[in-house]
Amino acid sequence: MNTIKNLLSAKFDAFLLLLVFTFSAVAQTAPPKAEIREVKDTYFGQTISDSYRWLENLKSDETQKWMKAQADYAK
Repeated sequence: MNTIKNLLSAKFDAFLLLLVFTFSAVAQTAPPKAEIREVKDTYFGQTISDSYRWLENLKSDETQKWMKAQADYAK
């Protein structure tokens, strides 16, 4: 009886380990994409477009979330 419990426990442990590795491998397969928000400024008659200016505000919650997602992907 004890042998059967050990065998079932080992199979269950192996299943859990496989499940964890599967989810971690599938969790994030591509880097998070930064949203494009078009901002245009004109300097000396030249129009400059900056699609990612919103990322310059490092105190913004949105920027912090994007940076954390980038760091998590890099890990």
